[in-house]
Amino acid sequence: MTSLPPKTKKPSEVTPWKTMQGHTKYVVGVAHLPGGKRIITCSMDDSLRLWDLKSGAQVGEEWRDEGDEAGIETMALSPNGETIASGSIDGTVRLWDIEMGKVVLKWKGHSDDMTSLCWSPDGERVVSGSLDGTARVWDVKSGEPVQGLNPIKTGHEYVYAVSYSRKTKTIATGGHNESGIQIWDAKTGNCKLLSTLKLDRSVSSLAWTSNEKKLIAGSFDNSIRIFDTATHRITKIAQCIYSYIYTCKSSVIRCDDCDLYLQQSVQYM
Repeated sequence: MTSLPPKTKKPSEVTPWKTMQGHTKYVVGVAHLPGGKRIITCSMDDSLRLWDLKSGAQVGEEWRDEGDEAGIETMALSPNGETIASGSIDGTVRLWDIEMGKVVLKWKGHSDDMTSLCWSPDGERVVSGSLDGTARVWDVKSGEPVQGLNPIKTGHEYVYAVSYSRKTKTIATGGHNESGIQIWDAKTGNCKLLSTLKLDRSVSSLAWTSNEKKLIAGSFDNSIRIFDTATHRITKIAQCIYSYIYTCKSSVIRCDDCDLYLQQSVQYM
């Protein structure tokens, strides 16, 4: 097995550029909106909030699904930047219209906390992952679950990560047990398992390179592994430099062929 690289020295203290206050519980997700002037955050306080980056001020009121609230554990921005998908501890996926700040569609099916969401690159579907061990695929236009892919019984004890490939042909799931990462056929609708990338640790996040030749996996042990999707072999291992501060529930927010950009979930130990 490939060994981990030596730990990197602790970085110098980083001074915050802007502090935004308003949420009353953990902030678990951040999404930059097109144009780079606004962000959306989600929190375990059941709300999403829109912020102006220049002033640091909250824009408008907090967003809540009145009468059907639940702590929000994950979210994902649509490819066109107009809709946010959120996943909550009640197992519900909600789609929010960003301009209205309102829920326009909700899907129920998971029996446990939501952990991960990913839009298909064409914006037509959303895949969700849950602590119930399943992934589910939803059709945005029809508002219905996709037959044959709802649910995907992954075999993971818990599903922590789901990721559509760039060409929307496959879905990768990652979770807790020796099955590590599984790759599923996303087109035929028969829930076919194409391959398994075995790991001896839980997978907390996933992202594909644009040419689909590599799959990047983040783990709770503060490491990142890069897999060659043709050989299923690990080609590189990196160690998170902030492991002394964070649990490494990293989300890859951009993954080019040569560069890897990471977002750390702020979970202090």
